[in-house]
Amino acid sequence: MTTAIAPLTMTKRTNKHGHTYEYVDFCGVRISFREKDTDRRSWDAKARVYGAADALVSDLNEIEPKYILRTDEDSTDVERVQEQMWRSWRDTTKKIAGQRLSTLVSKLVEVGIEGVEFKLDDPAKNGFSYKAGCSCGCSPGFVLNGRVRSGVWNSDISLTTLSDGIEKVEDEG
Repeated sequence: MTTAIAPLTMTKRTNKHGHTYEYVDFCGVRISFREKDTDRRSWDAKARVYGAADALVSDLNEIEPKYILRTDEDSTDVERVQEQMWRSWRDTTKKIAGQRLSTLVSKLVEVGIEGVEFKLDDPAKNGFSYKAGCSCGCSPGFVLNGRVRSGVWNSDISLTTLSDGIEKVEDEG
């Protein structure tokens, strides 16, 4: 006999800057939803997930090797090895973050969130993009294979860990 799981309920908060946002805490992660702009381009855009690399692989971020800005013909052998170590760490960390994100999204789709509709072709297929939020590369993130609708409009998702000392804010109301 299977028991039905009630969908998660969103919490609405206002931060110290007066910005109101809705979120749900799930699996040790705070998942907040931000509606996209109301233009046609945003209406068709796939959902972006920001903060996954920080929230889902914080254990791997602790072992990040030294980053070498640039290696060229004047680089030492040690600098070349350090660069390769960092690139290997980066690529593996992105891959693991993507796998953990797929698991999290699959669980969210299974449990459901009240007022949130997931229209994903395959929750396991998401790609990392350095230019997910901006063409200059200032807001990297994962691009989900579909859309997430919070209320009427498509939304993007931000993830933060609950153990990172998220500031307590007052309930709106």
